[in-house]
Amino acid sequence: MKINIANLKEGEYLFDFDVKPEELGFAEPILKKNVAVQIKLFKTNNQINADVSLQGTFDLECDRCLDNFNLDFSSEFLIIFKSYFKKEELEEADADDDTLVFIPANTAFIDLKQDIKDYILLAIPMRRVPVSVETENKEICSVCSRNVLEFLKPQIDETANPVWEKLNELKNKK
Repeated sequence: MKINIANLKEGEYLFDFDVKPEELGFAEPILKKNVAVQIKLFKTNNQINADVSLQGTFDLECDRCLDNFNLDFSSEFLIIFKSYFKKEELEEADADDDTLVFIPANTAFIDLKQDIKDYILLAIPMRRVPVSVETENKEICSVCSRNVLEFLKPQIDETANPVWEKLNELKNKK
C-alpha cells in the first residue's frame, strides 16, 4: 500500500487496489474476500490529502446462533500528510489531530497499510448478528432460521438446592 509521491505534480490522482487479507496481516480469517481500496490523492505544494474508501465482506460468527454469516462493509477516512522542512516546524505543529500526519519534505513514499487495517477493524460491528428489519421483527435469525427467543431463554434448573431450604422457611414466615 505504498504510494510513490516523490514525482507527483500538484493535482488530483486516483489509485485503486485490490488488497488480500493476508497482505494486511489479519491473524484470523475475518475477511471473506479481498478489500477494494480506492485512494484519491490531492497534492499541493507541501500537503497531500488522501481520501480513502474501503469496501469488503466480513466473515463473522453470529452472536446468537454461532453460525457463520457474511456482512458487507464500507468505510471512508481522510488522512492529511503535511511536509516539514525543519524540526522546529514539527514541534510548533498541532499534534492533536489524528488525521494529520507530518512527514519530512524529502519523503518519497507514503504507506497507508496500517491505517487501512485500523479502519477495517473499526468497521467490525460490536453486535455480530445479521441485521434485517423483517427478520428482526419476527425474531427469526436470518442465518439459521431459528427463533431467537428459543435459544436466548436461560435453561433454569427447577430442582431446589437443600442449602436454601432454611432461608426459604425464614422468608415464608413473614
